[in-house]
Amino acid sequence: MKKVLIAEDEKLIRAGIRTMIQRSGVEIEEIIETNNGEAAWEILKNTRIDAVFTDIRMPKMDGIELVKRIHEMKNPPYVVAISGYDDFSYAVEMLRNGVLEYLLKPVERQKITEVLKIIEEKIVAGSKKSRIEAYNAAVNKGNYRAIMLYPGAPIDADDEDYLIKLPDASDGDLYVIREENMDSVDLSELGGVGISAIHQSEDELNIALQEVRNARLRAFCIGRNVCYDERPISENESYLELLTEAARTRRIQLIGTDKQKEMINQWDILFDAAASGEIPAEDFKGEIELCLRTIPRIYKSLFEERGIEERIQKLEEPLVNPDLDSYREHFMRFLLRLNGIWEKQDDMEPAKKKIALAIDYIKENYASDLNMAVVSNYISMNYTLFSIAFKQYTGMNFVNYLKDIRLKEALNLLSSTDDKVIDIARTVGYDNYKHFLKLFRLEYGVSPTEYRKNMQKDEF
Repeated sequence: MKKVLIAEDEKLIRAGIRTMIQRSGVEIEEIIETNNGEAAWEILKNTRIDAVFTDIRMPKMDGIELVKRIHEMKNPPYVVAISGYDDFSYAVEMLRNGVLEYLLKPVERQKITEVLKIIEEKIVAGSKKSRIEAYNAAVNKGNYRAIMLYPGAPIDADDEDYLIKLPDASDGDLYVIREENMDSVDLSELGGVGISAIHQSEDELNIALQEVRNARLRAFCIGRNVCYDERPISENESYLELLTEAARTRRIQLIGTDKQKEMINQWDILFDAAASGEIPAEDFKGEIELCLRTIPRIYKSLFEERGIEERIQKLEEPLVNPDLDSYREHFMRFLLRLNGIWEKQDDMEPAKKKIALAIDYIKENYASDLNMAVVSNYISMNYTLFSIAFKQYTGMNFVNYLKDIRLKEALNLLSSTDDKVIDIARTVGYDNYKHFLKLFRLEYGVSPTEYRKNMQKDEF
């Protein structure tokens, strides 16, 4: 179960219900509290809630009115009514509007546990049934596409209504979606999404899955979403020089030498060619696999170190990473570890000073169109080394660090100003308002408007 809402005007009772829910043994990602029916309704309109525990007597909007509105929702949550009034007429009215259970105060912990387990069973059963129905409707009634994301990619709650997840695959998360719903789903900010051509029946599903894996690999390399039927970037035969045994030997032999800059440069040439589309995605993947099989044979002594074999195995599955930049960071970190760069204090100190400059620059310019290339150029540091060093010293990658700064400033502006949310988004560096809303909700569990209201309301 993802989210449970408690609507109760008495603070101590609300806290008691929360504690009983937390100790029920039912796994719940988030418990949201509010002290009146009106605020509860605002939350329900903007947030997907699985279960609501609501009092009957509340200010601004009572529980009966709240339940009536919930009953009219397209996908209503399960509702448990709680009252200190043992009045049968209340129970009849609430049950008539779809209340699952009616509990009297003082609520017993066992009753809370029982009703949560019932709700969990209903959610699981309903989810399985709805997935089957949605899948059949998608692949057997009209046009559909297959979609592939990196494993664990965050899907917005609004998009879950359209995407039907297929059984987990080791190399990514697979979905099918009706073609008519494609414009309703925002995948633009996930990056590296593979999308199949249009298909029309379940008989074509295997073809769609082959296409979507091909598209996902291309998307992974060039860093943007790719449809299978999109024409590849024009290629010329010059890329074949990067895949020769001589080029491969040169890249690998530089590992473990004092020519670390040249080593990084040679590997960067290969990765850059894949990122630009100069090397076909399949050829790049094949070259990386060949290099990873060759490195252990040449550097046997280095592989006596514990954990090296495990690192090689992870690198053999590039598509578990969101995109090529992310994979490149892991790959280069592995090479630099073999090369011993991070074990040399003399090499670390200059990097620390440059990263400190980079952090100052980010804090001063987060509202502008920043990316890792701009910042690494500003401090005159190799792009790949900057990526590795930045994560080494900050504990997070560049994208997440910048997002963290921007969203924290958004929190500050939401609580300290009356500026419109769309203006705040621009102020902190997000021209794409919808993207800002999605990031904010994923980070904090509520919309910016809900956050502002929660900061302004009085707690009883």
